[in-house]
Amino acid sequence: MEKTIEIASSPLINVMAGAPTQISVEVSPVSIEAGHTATISVTVMDAYQNVVSGVPVQFTKTVGSDDAFVSPATDQTGVDGIARTTFTGGIINETAVVRCKVNAIEADVAIVVSVAPPSGDKMINYPNPLNPNQGKTSLNYFLNEESDVEIRVFDAFGRMVFSQDIKKGQGTGDFVGATIPGGANFNWDGRNGEGRMVANGIYLIKVKAKGNSGTQEFERRVGVLK
Repeated sequence: MEKTIEIASSPLINVMAGAPTQISVEVSPVSIEAGHTATISVTVMDAYQNVVSGVPVQFTKTVGSDDAFVSPATDQTGVDGIARTTFTGGIINETAVVRCKVNAIEADVAIVVSVAPPSGDKMINYPNPLNPNQGKTSLNYFLNEESDVEIRVFDAFGRMVFSQDIKKGQGTGDFVGATIPGGANFNWDGRNGEGRMVANGIYLIKVKAKGNSGTQEFERRVGVLK
């Protein structure tokens, strides 16, 4: 990009940007719901912090599910020195990575994708209703930080039929992802604490997550139909 500098009592001096030597990457928002989009902006500059226009920037998804993608794959910087692309998340909980490249200059940006919305206290599950004879249901929610998680399942009469407590980073099996920041989840197989299938009906699943900066609580009504 060309800059014009005027010095008192001196002729105008045109300053031309040099070759790209550095890039700055921003993503907004950094956390998205599955299937939603985030904008990635790359500013290209020369050695003297002048923005450089007319430079192609390549965007490549290096980590992410098959249905996550960036478009366009290449964009040219405008007069502001910025090139942009749109990242669309897949339909699973994951942290996707997009590589931004100008010549030999590279920078990676991470986007957290969650099946549950990345804000509020909403928890979702699939399938619903659950048929325990055919599989499990996945409960998905968004944690602001790694947390200790308490899971409680109640029947329609308010009786607790299942409970599970998981410390930070100690989830295993169906609860391996229950405490992680971002897109957290666990599976419920429709069984009570004694390992027996629960009766048909509506069950209330409550999750309490305790992190260093506070507590998050989630609720979800799940039908069981065998």
